[in-house]
Amino acid sequence: MKIKRASVVVVIGIILVLSITLIAIRSKNFFDKRRPDVEKNELKTVRSGDQQLNLTEQTPVDDKSSGSITPYKFKIENNGNTKESYNIVYEDFVSDDGKEHLGREVLKYQLKSGDTVIKEGNLIDIKDNIITKEEINPKTIKKYELRIWVDDKVPASEWVGKSYSYNVLVNQVS
Repeated sequence: MKIKRASVVVVIGIILVLSITLIAIRSKNFFDKRRPDVEKNELKTVRSGDQQLNLTEQTPVDDKSSGSITPYKFKIENNGNTKESYNIVYEDFVSDDGKEHLGREVLKYQLKSGDTVIKEGNLIDIKDNIITKEEINPKTIKKYELRIWVDDKVPASEWVGKSYSYNVLVNQVS
């Protein structure tokens, strides 16, 4: 009788230890997912073509007609479990096409997400190459369109025969 009783106590003890261990592991996993220092999401950028874009011989347009310019399209995907912040960064560079380089002072831009204009203005006014700082919720995708054009108020001598090249980057903010 004592052996049977001892066996029951041992089995109950093992079940109790396993239950407590399982609860502890599940609790740790649950809380770790909510701590940003434990899991770092990586944002994914999907581009619609070349990362380096080139405006060559583009004719000036006014702000109202800028919608007819083919935009540079890209999207940001957050497949993680936490809200993330990022900067949309703009960099110009001198291409090796042999043409004189247009300056930012003759160019305008517009950044849209869906039908919403996020930011627009003169390219020269962009500070630290950051067009905007954005946030994205977990498990979502944000789509963007960037248009760059020569301002219609710029004289032909400032843009004819010149080119302009740029990159658009997305830098995740810690």
